Amino acid sequence: MGSGELRPEPRGLPVKPVFEGGGASIIFNALGLSTARPVLGRTQGDEVDDSVAVDAKRILLRYGAPISVLDKVPEKDRIALAREIAKTSLAERERHLKRLLKERGYLTES
Repeated sequence: MGSGELRPEPRGLPVKPVFEGGGASIIFNALGLSTARPVLGRTQGDEVDDSVAVDAKRILLRYGAPISVLDKVPEKDRIALAREIAKTSLAERERHLKRLLKERGYLTES
């Protein structure tokens, strides 16, 4: 085939990449699976997408929140705290998180 010609699609498998340059995304799409991740903060009713809650907890743990404290923080509050920390400069995130946890009554130690 020449450089300007189109290749025929395999029979029964319409292949349309989800992301540019991603070989895995072509395979996932051909199988009818999505490689797209949910946007942070998207909710359905009162339920928060599990991956959003997991990402929020991971962010808070990364910046020094004790796991014993996070286990007591509701998911929606974890997400709100993670969003607040994301807006903070990198150098200030750990101090700011501890301050927020104290202000909201989740962290009582000094």
